[in-house]
Amino acid sequence: MTDRTDALDRLFVNADAIIDSLGDEFTSQQFLRRVIHEQQHAYIDLLVACRGSDIPFDQAHQKIGGRLE
Repeated sequence: MTDRTDALDRLFVNADAIIDSLGDEFTSQQFLRRVIHEQQHAYIDLLVACRGSDIPFDQAHQKIGGRLE
């Protein structure tokens, strides 16, 4: 398991509950704000795992978005 995968797994620990609380329609940005707030350490770890990229925030958010699909 990679550091990214581990961090993503920890970010999504409560994803179902977050999605339920957001209702039937929500944007990925709404989900992102909520999951980052609730799983701050996992988000930091994901950013650290993406630090080799020229665009670590974008890469981290793309990984999160990919899990949402």
